[in-house]
Amino acid sequence: MHLKNRFKDIDKQRVWLDTQYCVLCGSNEGCSLHHIKSTESDSILNSSMLCLTHHKHADGHNQSDTEFISSLLQITMKIVLRSGYTLTQKDIDFYNNNKKYYN
Repeated sequence: MHLKNRFKDIDKQRVWLDTQYCVLCGSNEGCSLHHIKSTESDSILNSSMLCLTHHKHADGHNQSDTEFISSLLQITMKIVLRSGYTLTQKDIDFYNNNKKYYN
């Protein structure tokens, strides 16, 4: 299976290499990157590291639960900014298209 809009390896390494634990519970068991707003974009702002349990839960909330989406986007933004990653145009576009989720 090939996912649409896969995150670029260099972006994943710059942001998530030092944060390989679930952003919701802190577990490092079976963690992987989750597309917060489905595969709408490969912007690193659309990613969140989640354990298997939270990843399954998040997959059920990709489109309908705006509060859940908002919380993941805000957590990711903090991690991205702390990582020193330089936002690209696709990241800025993703942010501008999703401003309603950032408080």
